Amino acid sequence: MKKWILLSLVFLAACSNEITINTDSFNLKGKVKSITDVQSQGIYDKSWNVYPDTAVSVSFISIRNFDEDGKWVSARMELTNGTLYSTTEVLYDEDGNYAGTKDLDANGSLFRETNVTEISRDKIVMVTKNGSGKDVSENVSEYENGLVIKQTTTWSDGTLKISYDYKRDGDGNEEEISIHSENKNANPPKSDNVMKVKILKTDVYGNWTRQAYYSSTDNTCTIIDRKVEYYE
Repeated sequence: MKKWILLSLVFLAACSNEITINTDSFNLKGKVKSITDVQSQGIYDKSWNVYPDTAVSVSFISIRNFDEDGKWVSARMELTNGTLYSTTEVLYDEDGNYAGTKDLDANGSLFRETNVTEISRDKIVMVTKNGSGKDVSENVSEYENGLVIKQTTTWSDGTLKISYDYKRDGDGNEEEISIHSENKNANPPKSDNVMKVKILKTDVYGNWTRQAYYSSTDNTCTIIDRKVEYYE
């Protein structure tokens, strides 16, 4: 199983009667305009110090944009050389509730779409389709105080199921992620990994700008370097 952290997690926030996604849902402080996450692979020592893994290159850069009210409105992914890989349109229904996303490639062609089939303050269910409209997977996310505490993705062909259980501190920051996978094409088919999460740097608003996810199966870690842009 790849050791990359899934960055497309859905976080919920209740605004009046709307269930939506905003900066509070991402545990962000201040009037945030965008967050840019650069993900890389590293190694760590017994003191949890992290070092770049020169054998593995950065996989991608993820940018999420928010309007002045804090609502998540769009996203894009770039390669490390700045080349556009994809753009994401965030969808809301006529009542203002989160409804899913549409992902377009660099040429503007739809290659993935998520549709919300069930939504509440405690749970959201989404179906992911490919560009041809065929079901790929179902994602069930469970929430506490607006933040995800468990997420389960089941592939439509029944070959793979992955669940993430999140342990958070009193401020809502991730402390630990337990990952369980069941892969019919793997031997053994079941695997478990517990990732410790540590904030390495923060900015003047208290938002983290560097965070590490430590694998329990070896001495590798995933490092997220984040740039937070604020409205003036």
